[in-house]
Amino acid sequence: MKISVAIPAYNSAKYICYTIDAVLQQSYQPFEILVLDDGSVDETSDILKSYGPTVKILTNRRNMGTARARNVLCREASGEVVAFLDHDDIWHRDYLLCHVGLYREFPNSVATFVGHETFWGEGPFIWPKNDQGFMTQLPVDPELINPSDFIRRYHTGVGPFMSMSFCSIPKRVLDIVGTDPFPVDFTGVDDFFLFNRLPLIGPIAYHPKRLAAYRITPHAQSVNRLRAAGLAVRSMEALKPLYRKCVDRKVRRIFAWASGVQHREYARILMGAGYAEKARVEFIKAVLDDPTPISLVKSIGLLASTWMPVRLQPKWLSPIQTPRLDQRK
Repeated sequence: MKISVAIPAYNSAKYICYTIDAVLQQSYQPFEILVLDDGSVDETSDILKSYGPTVKILTNRRNMGTARARNVLCREASGEVVAFLDHDDIWHRDYLLCHVGLYREFPNSVATFVGHETFWGEGPFIWPKNDQGFMTQLPVDPELINPSDFIRRYHTGVGPFMSMSFCSIPKRVLDIVGTDPFPVDFTGVDDFFLFNRLPLIGPIAYHPKRLAAYRITPHAQSVNRLRAAGLAVRSMEALKPLYRKCVDRKVRRIFAWASGVQHREYARILMGAGYAEKARVEFIKAVLDDPTPISLVKSIGLLASTWMPVRLQPKWLSPIQTPRLDQRK
């Protein structure tokens, strides 16, 4: 199986060598390593050139954003599978081998994910000598997740489905999604859009073994959660016409539930930021999307709070410009 590793890089001089070295040390060697230097103004370009022909370097003269960078990398990839990696994350030496094993065991999977560790700092990640050390109390068997269950787990935070650095996708699947699988209109949540698009194509394979290390940097940029939540809601709206055509009633129903979850989350964030009237609209949309009894109780109860006097309204902490672990890096 030919695997293309796709790495978008922007001002990554502090980290990119650790990332690329981890790819070069893979027990299952990739077919190619593609790095797009997305308008970096530090020493990223010089570091990339030091790897010679081992790394295929693509360049943007100015920063175009992660979504555009990933789209270019997808078009340039010539392998059967594209394994995505952020410029500051690190893989265990058996990372790609695990993905290959998942495709061999579940050949109909439309994407594969593995577990991950989270770490802080600017240096390398030190993997425990005993592989079991980073698999504490986790099942070790791989699984094939059906589309409806993947949507449920993704929107409840169950699983590692938060970063492209833990994910690989066959080129044939990316071609089905479209010329630009990462919509630039949803930059910042473009991976969110793609992850919600995948269940319409087929099941997703997952191995819980933690073979990726997700870096949280000391100077990690804050994320405007109000904007991100708004984009997430818009991306779910964009996907609705596709899900309405889905022949699987269970998948349609679970997506409607997930859309309601996103509208409710956006409304909470709006309330925390002091936008009660806008929050009211989102709570109403949550009711319309998911009129099941449990969701109705949640949404209507929160909706009623938007008509309370301002001094009595719930004071959720405003999440604007707050750090998040799943931030765009």
